[in-house]
Amino acid sequence: MGIKYQQNYQVPFYESDAFKKMRISSLLAVALQISGEQSTALGRSDVWVFERYGLFWAVIEYELTIHRLPEFNEKITIETEATSYNKFFCYRNFSFLDENGEVLDGPEGAKPSSEIIISLFLFFVKYSIDFFHKILLIHL
Repeated sequence: MGIKYQQNYQVPFYESDAFKKMRISSLLAVALQISGEQSTALGRSDVWVFERYGLFWAVIEYELTIHRLPEFNEKITIETEATSYNKFFCYRNFSFLDENGEVLDGPEGAKPSSEIIISLFLFFVKYSIDFFHKILLIHL
């Protein structure tokens, strides 16, 4: 297993839906941001990888197990760990903990859950940003 990294986070209003639950898109964005901060702390930021090798990470697969989404204004801890990798791919898990350090569980009375896990399947892409910009313009 890899080095665990964690960061405290308070869910802002703009990342919440009409029911005060954190949107899944926001959950994924924050998870990716924190994994990037860990890479930066280890001296291997996205900029470093691109400048050194001309590569960047592309997320090509998500696997989510969600028992309860964090709510607006809730203080949580997001923990991440790269679980395996090779020259081209990386798997990374995320856990979301409540203020007591417990994994976010389901509704009261529900069977206790394991955790919210986001498994990311990342791979390096060796194309220039201009190449992808041209592809995006074709599809717009």
